Amino acid sequence: MLDLGEVEVLIDGGDRSPGVMAYLEDYVDGSLEAMIATHPHADHIGGLIAVLDVFEVERIWHNGHVYDSNTYWDFMGKVNTEGAEVREARRGDSIIVDGMTFDVLHPVEPLVGNTNNNSIVLMLRYGEIDFLFTGDAEHEAEASILAQSVIPLTEVEILKVGHHGSRTASSQALLDTIRPEVAIYMAGVGNRYGHPHAETISALQDIGAEIYGTDTHGTVLVETDGRDYTVITISAPVFVPTATPTAIPTATPTPSPTPTSTPTPTPSPRPTPTLTPSTDLALQIASVTSPIGKGYTATLRAKTELGAYCTITVYYKSGPSKASGLYGKQADSEGNVSWSWKVGTRTTPGSWAIVVTASLSGRTASETTYFTVY
Repeated sequence: MLDLGEVEVLIDGGDRSPGVMAYLEDYVDGSLEAMIATHPHADHIGGLIAVLDVFEVERIWHNGHVYDSNTYWDFMGKVNTEGAEVREARRGDSIIVDGMTFDVLHPVEPLVGNTNNNSIVLMLRYGEIDFLFTGDAEHEAEASILAQSVIPLTEVEILKVGHHGSRTASSQALLDTIRPEVAIYMAGVGNRYGHPHAETISALQDIGAEIYGTDTHGTVLVETDGRDYTVITISAPVFVPTATPTAIPTATPTPSPTPTSTPTPTPSPRPTPTLTPSTDLALQIASVTSPIGKGYTATLRAKTELGAYCTITVYYKSGPSKASGLYGKQADSEGNVSWSWKVGTRTTPGSWAIVVTASLSGRTASETTYFTVY
């Protein structure tokens, strides 16, 4: 997903139960401005069905490839009743969404080849930073893109690796042309296809790309101001809680109690999670915005020692928040560190845990606090 202030664009949605809704609730403000389905395979459009059920979607782009599966017909049924502007993407089109312009590099008219090779391939230029989103496009589609002159392909900073890192994509000719600085692939842990394939990883390493994958890094975020960019990874938490009323994930989730929805809730006492062993590194949570309404910006301030590396995890009912701003930071010259993040408009009301950790020269510390969302 791409998030530019109050404008959000979703490209594909994974399978029917990929957790896409839990992720979107912290980002989408009101309606979803655009949804792009690169091609009709279930592992790309399945999760979009739930998105269409929950969010108002203003514009939907797809490639027009008819694919006979239950997931495809369910998806198209939702598309046709959404009331959105629906268009089929073709090479030479531009998808313009409030400050973002996506050039469509593929597919061509008429559609040819297999389903993967009809994937929508997009180039986004944001300031000086270029992104290439390739869907499941394989070597044949890549060759077609390289040969065309409608939208010349240039070097990019960020590549969404084609076809989950399969050997059928990311040809040497493509990589030699785009020379990505960062390559990100999507693949499930232990998936039955063996993605990513060793040949693809080797080819990316050979051109000097930094490689990130969802199977090894968890959620991968790229933040940019149009001149510089930062890659942030969010993996599994490093501790196991003793109870789950604050929706901190456990190996065997149990239902959490129904949170209060009154405007000024009073949080009930919460058990303290069992953290990984700490040493004598100083760490104190100085303040946190609470209570706070949905859609507002919360701030947490902490104090530790000069130069300590600090992380923050905010746990809602849906799991760890993916809100922008919740990334690792180094304490300043006085040991101060702070984070600000937006509470999603669909966040479940209640009292939720926030865990801050700090590490310095082999010493570690963790502190937990709670804030209330109404």
